[in-house]
Amino acid sequence: MKKFKRTLLGEIRYYCFYCWRNYLDMLPRRIYWFFQRGYRGFGDNDTWDMDSYLSLMIPQALKELKKYSHGLPTWRKGKSEKKPKRNGLKYKIK
Repeated sequence: MKKFKRTLLGEIRYYCFYCWRNYLDMLPRRIYWFFQRGYRGFGDNDTWDMDSYLSLMIPQALKELKKYSHGLPTWRKGKSEKKPKRNGLKYKIK
């Protein structure tokens, strides 16, 4: 297989022509995926790239959980006098 030599003219040609062509070819799909994310919460292309999508979303979700520290519901007297056992477990997010 013949190797191509990278030249300045070749780089300029690539970025001026091929990158724009690829962007314009993908534009209808990107718009479609945008509306899918709004409707379903994920697009078809996200399922193929789920590992990087989750690696970005899970740390943000854990930081949000730590910030607002969701806990147990409040207990009213009269409904139930017993409170549930916590088994001494403490969860920490580093």
